[in-house]
Amino acid sequence: NYIINVEKVIDPIFLKRQIDFMRKSRISFFNIIYKSSQTNYDLNFIIRPHPHVDIKNYIKVFLNDVNISKLPSNISIERQGSIYDFFNLGDKIICWHSTTALEATLMKKDVAILAPYKFPNFLMMDYFDYFDLKNNENQINLFLKTKTTNKILDKYIKDIYYKIDGKSNVRLAKVLQEVSIKHSNFYTNKTSYLFTFINVI
Repeated sequence: NYIINVEKVIDPIFLKRQIDFMRKSRISFFNIIYKSSQTNYDLNFIIRPHPHVDIKNYIKVFLNDVNISKLPSNISIERQGSIYDFFNLGDKIICWHSTTALEATLMKKDVAILAPYKFPNFLMMDYFDYFDLKNNENQINLFLKTKTTNKILDKYIKDIYYKIDGKSNVRLAKVLQEVSIKHSNFYTNKTSYLFTFINVI
């Protein structure tokens, strides 16, 4: 019933537009990665599909989109270990539309978001503002050969997380303490007040 209800709400024209955009983005993404691998023979490209995607089918789609019969020796498509193990395998991380860009950045990896086509509004994410989006093979090749010297990590932590230092619970406790002092109704209905406050956070 839930699926049926969702299907009734979704505009089929909008859904087709989404699918078409993602398909053409995937094809361009795969082709740019393939061409970059052929330009940079000294680099190994490890592609990690989404956890819910079948590896064999993913390889088949990649080969079809790029129009080749087998993977080049410096491209592998695999999904072994955690995403963090995967990050540690390489010096550069290239994503399309994924929060792994943030996770890799927080692990101090050099990250590029490859967006062959401009993201439509329904796919825009606030964290894109922290990245210099790449959209072609030349930009990816330059990214692979140079070290990014921007302050993406520091700015992101400050703007979104403030600090990652293991002391966020201390700061939160201080805020709660200040609230309890300034608002008299805190003591009259403490449980309800705290529950609402934490939900807001």
